Amino acid sequence: KSMPIIIAEIEQRHIKKKISEVFETILNMNYNGFFIYEGKLLSIDNFEYEVHQKSILQDTKSKKYIENFIFIPRER
Repeated sequence: KSMPIIIAEIEQRHIKKKISEVFETILNMNYNGFFIYEGKLLSIDNFEYEVHQKSILQDTKSKKYIENFIFIPRER
């Protein structure tokens, strides 16, 4: 079974369900999730919508606004 590395743009402002539900769907397919923040690769467990998206909605081009997520198959 082919399980590619996934790089996805996921923004709460564009979806009706909670962003955490989107993450859970992908994680439940045997993936680990990550995002880059201040030059560091962090586990998706460290993502906080209030901090990484909602508080920066007025400046979505800011490097502090997180919308890109990386999902890597667990067996890699």
